[in-house]
Amino acid sequence: MSEAASTSPTHERVRVIGEALARFEAAARASAGPTFDLTIAKRRVRLRFAGEGLAERLVPALAHRIGPPSGRADLTVHLWDRASTGVGMSRAPWSPRELLPGGRVAEAQALGLEVQCQLDSGLVTILDPAAGIATLWIDDAACISRHEAAAPLRQLFASWFPTQSLCMTHAAAVGWRGRGVLLGGASGSGKSTTALLCLDAGLELAGDDYVLVDPGEGGADPTVHGLYATAKVDAPGVARLPNLAAAFDASPYPPGPDDKAIAFLHRHAPERAGRDLALVALLLPVVTGLGETRLEPMSGARALRALAPSTVFQHGGDGRHTLAMLAGLVARLPCFRLALGTDFPRIPELIRDLVTEGAASA
Repeated sequence: MSEAASTSPTHERVRVIGEALARFEAAARASAGPTFDLTIAKRRVRLRFAGEGLAERLVPALAHRIGPPSGRADLTVHLWDRASTGVGMSRAPWSPRELLPGGRVAEAQALGLEVQCQLDSGLVTILDPAAGIATLWIDDAACISRHEAAAPLRQLFASWFPTQSLCMTHAAAVGWRGRGVLLGGASGSGKSTTALLCLDAGLELAGDDYVLVDPGEGGADPTVHGLYATAKVDAPGVARLPNLAAAFDASPYPPGPDDKAIAFLHRHAPERAGRDLALVALLLPVVTGLGETRLEPMSGARALRALAPSTVFQHGGDGRHTLAMLAGLVARLPCFRLALGTDFPRIPELIRDLVTEGAASA
């Protein structure tokens, strides 16, 4: 009988998270690091770093949310790497032989923990949702990928925020004067291009790929919260964004031949990037290749089928809970197919008109 089977799940959960925290404290003693608080959707997430390497790679995308630590945190994340601190990770009572979607470890869920393993980088996160405690460890901060640097802690957020009735959503969101639209759809549908054309034209951006959605349960208005002040686009897309060119040129992650360019926007558009927006509509972009860009009303059921699958698949976890939150959101918003034409300046104009009209009728 394994050690995990001989003790209660609660006892084993406390032991596993306790050992991980002890390793972090040893790393912090060996190499001190900064502590920051993120304020997102009125929740406070505290990041405690041991060493400097991980902070340098994970903080820039979150800079618009960061402040000094103050008061009680809703979630505290302890982050360290072995290369800069000399401290490795404790040995877990499971082996990730079979990973669930999102890199989750099935054996850990029986203990009440959410554990994700990224096989490419070796990044391991452990979350105890009931305690509001998490650890993040990697052997070497230099192994953090470009994608992870642009959307740090994404899987951890996808596991924790649903416990707060918030949904980490694979979508973009843009707006005007605090009100906006959610842009859903699978990768390649045109949502990032649409979002960045809007930002380049002076509109506000919550996010271009992943955002945090409050579906408005209990009568509240649906809201989208910007998690990452970053942008990702292919080379032809950069050429269409003259006002953002400096942000892409200054990126510490120059693209390879098959990579999207990444921009960190907190220094280039701090008043418009990573915003929170009251939602007035859901748009599903579709690239048509035609000249005209137009909006076509669509049913909520069809919109949900376009919005939900990529979010559920990418983030795993309790897909039923995620689907229920997105269904509640779609039920509260008018839904449109955004037929994207080749008249690119017209795209942000159309969205701004829609948001302005929605504000006037509210």
